Amino acid sequence: MSGRKYTLISLIAFAIGMLLCALHYEWIVIRSPLEVIAYNPESVQTGKKETKLFFWKHNKWHQETQSLLWSNDGAHNISQLISALLNVLDDEHLLRKKIGVESVALSPSGLQAYISFDHNPLPKESNVHQKWLLIESMLKTIRENGIKIQDVQFLVYHEPLSDYHLDFNQPWPLNGFLHQK
Repeated sequence: MSGRKYTLISLIAFAIGMLLCALHYEWIVIRSPLEVIAYNPESVQTGKKETKLFFWKHNKWHQETQSLLWSNDGAHNISQLISALLNVLDDEHLLRKKIGVESVALSPSGLQAYISFDHNPLPKESNVHQKWLLIESMLKTIRENGIKIQDVQFLVYHEPLSDYHLDFNQPWPLNGFLHQK
């Protein structure tokens, strides 16, 4: 065989390899036009629920009750809870600026939550204790409202939250580190 045939066979093999690689890593998704992907709204059950929001102010825990739209989707419920808590913290002037929840996702096992904020919720000028209690407020709010997870990973723009005092490279246990009511 000539060199041209080897080159042509090599190029075809390379193209097929790239195509198979793209399919494997789902860079390219092929699905049948006959396949129907249906959203079943009956699978998501929603209703109002009285929730408890906890925050630390004046050296003690405070609790506020709010009625939130609750569903059987844990990520949605965590998003609702943390958004409501952040609004309360903003109303109580415990945050320097308005912070929002960008997204919440659960791990495939459903035991770990990933909460991504649109800004860092921990003010740089706050001391370690104030920052820690803000995180504990979020953990306590999730825990006391009966959400069945074990750990929470805090993120900002889907990257680990960055802070000089506290380490957010690892998930925080939902039980937190406080042993008081």
